[in-house]
Amino acid sequence: MRRLVIEISLEDIINREPSASKFLKVDSLEIIHFLKQESESFEGIIKIIFRDPNTKIEEIFPSERAETQLLSEDRKSGSRTYFLRAKLRNSPRYLFSLVATSPGYISFPFEIYDKKIRMSFLGSSKEVRNFLKRLKKSWPDYQLLSLSDAKFSLSSPLSHLTNKQRRVLVTAFNLGYYESPRRISSIGLAKKLNIDSSTLIVHRRKAEQRVMTQIINGEMTTPGK
Repeated sequence: MRRLVIEISLEDIINREPSASKFLKVDSLEIIHFLKQESESFEGIIKIIFRDPNTKIEEIFPSERAETQLLSEDRKSGSRTYFLRAKLRNSPRYLFSLVATSPGYISFPFEIYDKKIRMSFLGSSKEVRNFLKRLKKSWPDYQLLSLSDAKFSLSSPLSHLTNKQRRVLVTAFNLGYYESPRRISSIGLAKKLNIDSSTLIVHRRKAEQRVMTQIINGEMTTPGK
């Protein structure tokens, strides 16, 4: 898998999307956990610091398009941590929607700081190329910070999977295969990945076994072919 990191100035975003001017009230914002990514909605945990501590989260994420819940607050640093469930506008004019609706996944880092948005996109080489084409068409002033193979910490069970196993497992998780009830079937997942159902089952079972082995027994195994 490949990891792409880009940066766009908040000023450029506001010029194209005036409603984004509300983010000028934000000193920093970071998505610290991605819980769900779909074409029409997003769920995650965010940490945010406002320039004015009296700013309310509803000023940034209006209640008609988002559900927020305060999880914790550090009065010393001014940071607040929220659960966020937001509806996305399906239009390339909206940067977050462009990323969320592209084949592939939003990844870390995803943050606002110093009046810039930095985001990471994770996908196959083909998915990254297609995303860059869409991005250049809608947001030509972006800056490419890095494009490299996705690296995973040695402490992460994902680091012990092959690229194919990791892609199957990450895609299955992000598309809701492991939710109850499932949001995508094994057949639908195979179509999404453009592979045979039998090949999907082999990669998924091997990936699940390696991850469970790593978690339960702490075994450090070498990825197979």
